[in-house]
Amino acid sequence: MLLKIQNEVNSMSGLINDILLLSRIESMDVEVDMMPMKMKSLVDEVLESYEVEILEYDITIHKDFDDMIYIGNHQQIYTLLNNVIGNAIKYNKEHGHVYINIEEQGQAMKVVVRDTGIGIPLADQARVFERFYRVDKGRSKARGGTGLGLAIVKHTISLYKGTIRLNSELDKGTTIEMTLPQQTLKQA
Repeated sequence: MLLKIQNEVNSMSGLINDILLLSRIESMDVEVDMMPMKMKSLVDEVLESYEVEILEYDITIHKDFDDMIYIGNHQQIYTLLNNVIGNAIKYNKEHGHVYINIEEQGQAMKVVVRDTGIGIPLADQARVFERFYRVDKGRSKARGGTGLGLAIVKHTISLYKGTIRLNSELDKGTTIEMTLPQQTLKQA
């Protein structure tokens, strides 16, 4: 019984934190510090947090990028990558693959995350960036999450004046492509 209570408390805490984060991003009245980040280190940090799932489902991770420097808010970019890469891992098939590609594109960074997972039905693709929308309620509950991850991603991309594209096919996988313009450092 205590384990059930602890799981529900953790779930509720995650939901509250996601709602607060989304609210902060939407209000844009909070001044955020922009700083240079090494993208390879940031991706490695995200992957480390999913180490258990990667091993449990035997997911092979393919990273293809130079260690570029991106100027942005560390917490926001970490959360963005965590949500997109996390979904590619959580909604993959056993023995699946996740491909992460990051490259400089002029004064922007292009991030492509592709998986060989379960995919998203065409009818649901337009709605996955809505708050609390889940494609497969049963599987989503089993794998955790609040239904806010991709809404947070969309709002963060919007805040950075970037773009996001989703391409998915049932039982073949999903590709999410994001382009984020470099931000500027504040001059003291």
